[in-house]
Amino acid sequence: MPNVIRTVTRSFQQLVHRHLAWIHRMTTTYPRRVVVMALLLLLSSIASIATTRFEADIFKLFPSQAGPLKLFLDSLEWTGGAKDVYFLLEGEPSFCQSRLKDWRPG
Repeated sequence: MPNVIRTVTRSFQQLVHRHLAWIHRMTTTYPRRVVVMALLLLLSSIASIATTRFEADIFKLFPSQAGPLKLFLDSLEWTGGAKDVYFLLEGEPSFCQSRLKDWRPG
């Protein structure tokens, strides 16, 4: 067994050495190409990050035709019970508290 580990380790070390040698050869032989490729990758990353939209309203991420009650029931079905589901209630505190008093998890 130690010979297998030694062989695998030696193989990975050789692969890493070859890869680093290739990187050194490419950067010293074609420095302009490396700089251009790095700039292209940087520009594409900036474009990707700049065009990414983050939605603060989680309910917009779900199908709107079903409604919030369907989302709640689906969440209960996915998680197996109300003990694992958490919802953020928005609105007037008195209205939310009166509704919560009527609903008691079993």
